[in-house]
Amino acid sequence: PYDNPSAQGYVKLRIGSNFMNRDWKKRFLILKNESLFIFKTHTNLNQDPETINLLFAFPKQTPSKGKKFTFDIISSSKTYTIQTETKEEIEVWIEALQATNEKLMNAVLRNTIDQRRQSIFEICVPENIKDMNDIATGNKDELADLLNIDGNEICADCCGSEPVWASLNLGIFICIDCSGVHRSLGVHISQVRSVILDEWDLTQVQFFKENGNNVSNALWENTLTDEDKKDIIEEIKLTKDKSVKRRLREEFIKDKYLNKKYC
Repeated sequence: PYDNPSAQGYVKLRIGSNFMNRDWKKRFLILKNESLFIFKTHTNLNQDPETINLLFAFPKQTPSKGKKFTFDIISSSKTYTIQTETKEEIEVWIEALQATNEKLMNAVLRNTIDQRRQSIFEICVPENIKDMNDIATGNKDELADLLNIDGNEICADCCGSEPVWASLNLGIFICIDCSGVHRSLGVHISQVRSVILDEWDLTQVQFFKENGNNVSNALWENTLTDEDKKDIIEEIKLTKDKSVKRRLREEFIKDKYLNKKYC
């Protein structure tokens, strides 16, 4: 069942947020389809592994003190810190995990509002509810409408497709790559929420109806010309080095919201 994985290999792993009470343990990881499987060794693949569903988790590179090649996988219940032996290995893992997460997110939403509504319905609504009109909580249908408004169908920062994440206090829809940078800014700057996985109350939905990507960018990109933004985005997209690509994205978003460079 683990043939043709997206990535596999030995890493050092520790689980939890209390560094004092957890040790590094050598583990064999297999990334396949939507899941990351954790085994003690490559020789016990017939045993039940610990499994991380990557629709509900995302990687974030956060170097640990004294450890060069580390990153976190943040899920709703746990944080997994992973250490590799080389820079190349960590780049392979992060790229593969991000690609899997993005693929899963993109599969949820389609190119038309009706398809988006149906996808959200299938993921978020209990099986006993058979029709989108029966759902009263979560306000997923209103969110699907908002994603179809001009400007909201692309990421507010990098103009990437399928912006299935949002910043609640900034009133913008963003892609998964930019959402990681927003999380690093801190909740006092940007409060990141999933369009698909999290429930939204009516106040939050109304705030996005009054704001959205175009309104927000009119403030945060007030002095940034279309040509200059196009140049910034093209540099990010055309850069092949993954670490440089991440750094350029971080620099632009931090300049935009933290340093208020374009206000």
